Amino acid sequence: MQYRFGRFRLSPPAREFWRDDVLEPLPRLPFDCLAYLIENRERAVGRDELVAAVWGRVDIPDAHVSQLILRLRRLLGDDGQAQQMVRTVPGFGYRWVVAVEVVSDPAPLPAAAETVDAGEAAAEVPVAPPVAASESTPASPADEADLAPAAAAPVPSPRLRRWLRTGRVPMGIAAALALVAAGLWLPRGPTQVAPADHGSDVRVREVLMVLPFDVDAPRESGWVRLGAMDLVAERLRSAGLPVLPSDSAMAVLRGLAPDAGAPSLDRLDPRLGVGTMVQGNATRSPRGWDVVLAGTLADGRQLRVQANDTDAIAAARRAADLFLRDGFGKAVPAGESTNPEDDALLGRLSETHAAMLAGSLEQARAVLDALPASQATDPRAQIQRARLDLLGGRLEEARRELDAALDGGALDADSALYGSALSVRAKLHYRGRRFVEAERDYGKAIGVLQTAGSPDELGNALAGRAIARTVLRQLDAAAADLGQARIQLQQAGDRPGLAQVDMYFGVIEGERGRFEAAVPYLAKAADTFDAFGVVERTVASLHALLDAQMELLQWSDALATSDRQWALRERVGDPTLALLVTTRRGRVLLGLGRHREALQLASQAQSLSDGLGEQSLRYLYDFQTELAWSLGQWKAAVDAADRALAAWPQEPTARRRAYLVLLRQRALLADGRADPAQIEPPLQLADSHPAHAMLELARAEWAAHRRDETEARQRYEKALGLVTEEGGPSRLVAVAVSYADWLLGGGRLEQASALAGRTSVYAAHDYDSALMQVAVLHRYERRDLWKEALQQARRLAGERSIPAALMLESSARTASAAR
Repeated sequence: MQYRFGRFRLSPPAREFWRDDVLEPLPRLPFDCLAYLIENRERAVGRDELVAAVWGRVDIPDAHVSQLILRLRRLLGDDGQAQQMVRTVPGFGYRWVVAVEVVSDPAPLPAAAETVDAGEAAAEVPVAPPVAASESTPASPADEADLAPAAAAPVPSPRLRRWLRTGRVPMGIAAALALVAAGLWLPRGPTQVAPADHGSDVRVREVLMVLPFDVDAPRESGWVRLGAMDLVAERLRSAGLPVLPSDSAMAVLRGLAPDAGAPSLDRLDPRLGVGTMVQGNATRSPRGWDVVLAGTLADGRQLRVQANDTDAIAAARRAADLFLRDGFGKAVPAGESTNPEDDALLGRLSETHAAMLAGSLEQARAVLDALPASQATDPRAQIQRARLDLLGGRLEEARRELDAALDGGALDADSALYGSALSVRAKLHYRGRRFVEAERDYGKAIGVLQTAGSPDELGNALAGRAIARTVLRQLDAAAADLGQARIQLQQAGDRPGLAQVDMYFGVIEGERGRFEAAVPYLAKAADTFDAFGVVERTVASLHALLDAQMELLQWSDALATSDRQWALRERVGDPTLALLVTTRRGRVLLGLGRHREALQLASQAQSLSDGLGEQSLRYLYDFQTELAWSLGQWKAAVDAADRALAAWPQEPTARRRAYLVLLRQRALLADGRADPAQIEPPLQLADSHPAHAMLELARAEWAAHRRDETEARQRYEKALGLVTEEGGPSRLVAVAVSYADWLLGGGRLEQASALAGRTSVYAAHDYDSALMQVAVLHRYERRDLWKEALQQARRLAGERSIPAALMLESSARTASAAR
């Protein structure tokens, strides 16, 4: 199927966009937006519907949506005034208005021009670090309240979205992943946090994976496909079996080639840990619903069970119980209601679950809105509405629904449902950056869920409290929560949840300055997310890994990690994360001394910044500051640093902010503008902020510039002490290089030599460390050692210039040779 309009042609199946007879590469977001608007041209498309279809979730700022529409209009020669193709429907959304010709049997198209990815062309070379320390992103775990939605799953193509509507293949893969990644799906809490023993993971290929149902029924029963799938998965999990979350199962299916036949174990990546696949079939007949579950168990047994009921949900539940009994010897869960009205409500809730998995949030809300009064006030419906409101950014509405559910007296204070409601309210507090309240409600939820027999709920509540505690700098308590969360998620079979644990444990280790310990956790998290095809979570974990490698001065590894990110950049749907990928790569290139390539990336980063808020743009300003400093553009460095500092939060963990203060001051001094009124104010942070090594280094350099020898030495020594507490070789090298240069300027060669010896272990791959060895050895008479160090610095210099004075033999050495 192709669509022709004006001078353009769009082929969603081939993902091709033609202007006249020229095939033009089109980024994923504009392509998917264009295809969705055209496919739904008979009506106006709501803002939330469009965002769910394109991004896979609805928690996207309005500015990002407006920017995407702006890009699309520019691409088509349209604008906000003319609106000849895309019309804004005030207060609702957008509509495609130009005539479209549908071509079902198009003529062969010319071959596309071959393009080369700049990231693939980048060669790995020895690298050198920037002077300063890196900072893991988010700058503090509190930033997760802004950045967590960025870690959504891959967005379905227009072809897949057509499949979703027709029910011919598994529905809403990306939308489901987005909901779970944002921590908003069903009773799941935020799967974000950390540590544990990797050796205690769920053993490989022992997790059950329930597939979407094959449904033979009228179209209005299409929700059974995913609703029954999720119900069976939850039923098996509640009996203590490790079951892959439904969204993760769908991500796995999305990664399989569509023409390779039915899913099978031998086609799955072993990193997924799947040992049993359960296929369901639901058929509507005059006698009701016939549900069949079949699978090959890990021990090789073939198992097939069948159940019948007038209600689809009841039939699926019975089949799951038979599967538990016959396949695993598990008793049927007791104490559940068999009231027809209760089954009717469960059916409607399952329908909303299916709609959410399919990315149709409007449909999910319509189902809830259509509930009769007796069901609408049921706490289960209220909690589900609260989840939808939270997902849609309607925080006040979500709060009211939760208050009604928790304070109405209808919930048993010891029930899993009560614990689930508390977890959702804690998440609501977290989204509102009320971290103390979030930690409190997560604690209440944990107290309830510990006896509720729901390891996934408990694991995610523990994970949520750990993140809240991390923001509150309660790192030991957070680590304890993370360890417990891991055990619970292992029992539940939630391998993506375990990857989140690895990822955030790495982040917490970085917060503690233990970057070597962080690396294996972050690398494992990236591999697991990659196995599940969760692109943005993969990119986010690679991002944290990249920062840890920069902190460790492992620049060759950092370049390799950046290459992996760069290869995924076109599949990143969140603009802020895309900007971070670009700017972090620029910083790696600066560390390599590859200034020309970094300058080219700066233009790309600027083009990605349109429509972003200041909290996102700070990463662009940060990169611009370091680039201008590296190129010797002092005024540009000061201007960029001022923009970055204005946008950067003044939080205790914002170490990168301290480095920006240092760079700004260095640029002012290099430019000859040593005005105390410009330099001193940024050094005077509030007493409530802890000291940072980079900030103390800035104070030392300012004292040295003022020739205050006593204060300079005190400040340098304090900076050395702080860098020992903070950890990170890059910070140590930054302080040591500056301190040694000051000591050499005062003729204190022995003390400078001690600093050079302390950092000599990094000289083999770190330009600044290598250059410090040259500067110190230049003062000694060992010509062989000086030349060896100089050769090493040259290998690492890239486009940087080694000071001419260091490349000439010292007068003392020359005189000695003459004698």
